[in-house]
Amino acid sequence: MSSVSRISPFVRLAVAATWLAALVMHPATAEPMPQRGGFPSQTIKFVSPFPPGGGNDATARLVTARLPEIMGQAAVVDNRGGAGGNIGAKAVADAKPDGYTLLTSQVSIMAVNPTLYASAGFDPVKNFIPITQINAAPLALVVDANSPLKSFADLATKAKASPGKVTYATPGNGTLSHLVGVVLSKDNGIAMTHVPYKGAGPALTDLLGGQVDVLVTSTASVAGLVQNGKLRVLAVTSPRRIGVFTKAPTLEELATPARASKTGTASSRRPARRPNAWPI
Repeated sequence: MSSVSRISPFVRLAVAATWLAALVMHPATAEPMPQRGGFPSQTIKFVSPFPPGGGNDATARLVTARLPEIMGQAAVVDNRGGAGGNIGAKAVADAKPDGYTLLTSQVSIMAVNPTLYASAGFDPVKNFIPITQINAAPLALVVDANSPLKSFADLATKAKASPGKVTYATPGNGTLSHLVGVVLSKDNGIAMTHVPYKGAGPALTDLLGGQVDVLVTSTASVAGLVQNGKLRVLAVTSPRRIGVFTKAPTLEELATPARASKTGTASSRRPARRPNAWPI
């Protein structure tokens, strides 16, 4: 039995968590961390289960940009969007469990999709082992800067006057953005039509092109467009106003039921199957 295979699963996960935590704490000028049992010896692939341009993709790219400095090995992002994240998740679940293919997951993929979809293509408990949480981001309701909707009250008024005619885009069925849209509609007595996309990137394109009225997505996905004035924020789901969204009210300020206030998290996961040479 090799020395690597004798390392306990808890130690292996601790090593992985330490490496990812180092994205924040490891100085950019420091020497790469030493290999553990020969790992890593090749490029590490982070599968983002959404197209480029969204919060999940941005998170994955932040991680892969820093890992080479920390681990001395290249890291890349592989976008596998579709089915609310199921396509990317299944690709990682089926991947060789050698530590070189990881999933940049989020709450909806692991907690919602297996029950929402008849066949998600994976079991979140049996097929994956979590490594670490990477971030936590609230959601935002945004419209094009030229939209006649100036506030959440305007949105509710229009939706009540024309049931089903107001469209709200999300990164996909079953995402927290989708669930927040459903809860907001129910709790405010309005009817909006859900338009699911393969990710926040394509949804943003259609929002700016006037194809949909509103977009519900992570603040990370729209912060840049909010900052440069291309998007207007109607509300955020954070408990307090934050960053470039300080001019936008929270749902709590709008007296919208607190149960609609959700925060999305991104985490790193690897396939659960572990051969003797599994490094982490």
